[in-house]
Amino acid sequence: MSKSEEIEKLKRTIPLGIWESLVPFLDESNQFITPDTNPEKHLLNYRENRPGSDFYFSINKHVQNKGFLVSWKPGGKDTIERRQKYMPNGEIHKYFQAWIELVKGFNTVRTPYDVIYADDVEEVYSKEYQDLFLIDKSDESRILRPAERFLIEDHLDHVTKTVTQFSKSQLILENEILDKAKEIKENLTKPKSWIVVQISILWAKITKLGKEAFQEMTKDFLKKLMREGGHWIKNNQAEILKTIIELPEKLS
Repeated sequence: MSKSEEIEKLKRTIPLGIWESLVPFLDESNQFITPDTNPEKHLLNYRENRPGSDFYFSINKHVQNKGFLVSWKPGGKDTIERRQKYMPNGEIHKYFQAWIELVKGFNTVRTPYDVIYADDVEEVYSKEYQDLFLIDKSDESRILRPAERFLIEDHLDHVTKTVTQFSKSQLILENEILDKAKEIKENLTKPKSWIVVQISILWAKITKLGKEAFQEMTKDFLKKLMREGGHWIKNNQAEILKTIIELPEKLS
């Protein structure tokens, strides 16, 4: 049996009304869930696509006068335990939509665990980036020159436009990057020393997306900074900066 024939056979194990009620919720949720169809165990099963997660939504057997046996985990906002019940096919989409919202919630909620981990990692990365920059006493009060401001604005706009290409399902990190870029852009009249610290924090967050994301979002900006010479980059950091631009593995 070909793959297409197998798919068509599987489709016909579920009433059309269920397909029509579930499909509208799938496209916007593909980054969180994935189908795991095994007709020997259940008619239809979706699971969270995060490694190690046991969150799922399963449509099992049909019983006359009872409906479909549906089970899902987590059972609700107030529990992470499994729930199951019989229901007619006209009700399944309501529970499926609620389950998707729960999975989304776990992927977007910010907890103390996220804060502790993020703070430790980002502090290390941001300090390393700060070491690239030349900052003296006057920079604690010096406002950016127009050319510097426009250069940074362009960089922040580029980050904002491209971060979604690399963040995948890391919505918390994506939002942190977007929020930090917005914060910097709205405060470009602050002293250069503040700008440097905030850009370093932004780069630390981008680094957590990996070297490809870091290169794409910072490479052009870093090259332009190098042309500024003594205005921005320490003399003894030029070679390190070139390494970061070309292949920033040690920072990813």
